[in-house]
Amino acid sequence: TIGILTYGDFQCFTLELPWLDNQEFISCIPRAEGYKGEKFKSNKNGDVIAIINVMDRTHIQIHSGNYTRNVEGCMLVGNSVKFLDSDTIPDVTSSVNTLKALLAILPDNFPEPSLVPSQPSIMESRYFHLRIPLAQPMYQSVRYFSQVY
Repeated sequence: TIGILTYGDFQCFTLELPWLDNQEFISCIPRAEGYKGEKFKSNKNGDVIAIINVMDRTHIQIHSGNYTRNVEGCMLVGNSVKFLDSDTIPDVTSSVNTLKALLAILPDNFPEPSLVPSQPSIMESRYFHLRIPLAQPMYQSVRYFSQVY
């Protein structure tokens, strides 16, 4: 599943697994009232964004990687979408640098609920807005869109 994540002027592509009933390691995360996030140092993936309160799931992250085989229910970020290998699944490129750029502009913690879904479209796409307080009462929004290929 390819998506787009924006925060202010920053924009990147996302790659995650398809929806498979929230099964661990093989499904993207479900729609919810909102998710809490924070910057985190993962033993496996290094500097990441941890998505904290996913129902029936743990260790959900936004991290670097190029292929769906790099995902176990998490979300990857990259600056473009290409077919990098011989399969028929699109991949994201420059993931390490894209994640570094995103982490550099985000605050350390995102208050709950920070990742808030809007209404699903007819095509069952996933739309999210990440509300991160910058100054009272202003908010910066991260818009996340995911579309199944």
